[in-house]
Amino acid sequence: MWHMTRTITTVDELKSLDLTISQICENLPITPGSLSRMHRDFYPAYGIHIPKEAWPELEAYSLSCFESEWAATDAETNRAIERAITKANIASGNLDLNGQVSKMLISILKECHRSMERIVIVDIGAGDGDTTEAVLDALDDDKEDGREIARKCHFRLIEPSWFRLEDATQKLNRNDVSSEVYHGNTGSRYLRKCQTLETYLAEAKCGDVDVVISSAALHHLSFPTYLPQLNRLMKDNAVLVSGDWHNNLLRHPANLVNIIRALGAEKCAIENLELMFGIKADDSSRVERNLPPSQKKANRDFHKFVVALGNEMGRVGNSSKIAFLEALNIVDVRAQEMNDAGIVTDLSELRASHRGFMKMDRNIRRLLPEHDVAFVVAGAKIAKRA
Repeated sequence: MWHMTRTITTVDELKSLDLTISQICENLPITPGSLSRMHRDFYPAYGIHIPKEAWPELEAYSLSCFESEWAATDAETNRAIERAITKANIASGNLDLNGQVSKMLISILKECHRSMERIVIVDIGAGDGDTTEAVLDALDDDKEDGREIARKCHFRLIEPSWFRLEDATQKLNRNDVSSEVYHGNTGSRYLRKCQTLETYLAEAKCGDVDVVISSAALHHLSFPTYLPQLNRLMKDNAVLVSGDWHNNLLRHPANLVNIIRALGAEKCAIENLELMFGIKADDSSRVERNLPPSQKKANRDFHKFVVALGNEMGRVGNSSKIAFLEALNIVDVRAQEMNDAGIVTDLSELRASHRGFMKMDRNIRRLLPEHDVAFVVAGAKIAKRA
């Protein structure tokens, strides 16, 4: 068991530690950001032991760090991320995730849309509209049911960056399905919300959502409290389809230091971080030793991605600053968090209770064969039987 030289027990202490790390890493092309941005399962390894009664304050701090970072991002940030994904050889990146999310969703809707008069689809972390556009393209490709389903669809794009929503508007207005099926009446079919998920969940109407989609977005949320709130908004038998990056590289601070070293940190900065977290020379190999090969590869690829992203953001300059600490964890954790929130992911139960899943062979799918770097997970809020 590894221990820090000191233990963080309050949010104020964590803020102070974040400031110290920020100062140590201030000359890097991309900085870690707040430790609160990591998945909460990883906190103990970093010496963060904040009591449960302070978790709401901790979660609020984590969200504020995310919001301040992402609200100013734009399409250039997206392009930098995509270039970094390509350089890390992680398939085609978010494009593949969007395609798999839309493919999974359409397979579900084809089985159950006939009993639905109107399909409200909420796109969480909509960005510049790529995921919604992927759904429209999948509907366009489905010559059997695609147009009929599209005519019922009403999209709500939730995104904290207005710059990205502006890009989404232009993109969706150019889409073939939008122009043909919606006859130019895009205003009522695409409701844009420039707000965080937290704000949306506080304002949205209960039982008003048929589908929730999200691609490469939910890993920004360190606490899964958004899932029970999403459940509250979802109708009975509503579906959640999430595509995301998954790995547990950040589960130990030794791996964080390895990333910072690869980003070009000076020797004194590395030594300060190692001292801060009490890191031993063999900690990285010890952590990796018990991982399956697919997860080891996922962790190494994510390391490559962060380094590549640092290089890309160095070229972009200071117009859009992002950090790399995120609430990534393995897919089993995401599925369990969904189940705990009442969004069922067990396929046998879904097949028995939901028409959309009856013919499905898998509702948890790897983006790449034998590789744990990214998954698509589909679940549903099963109607309670009388």
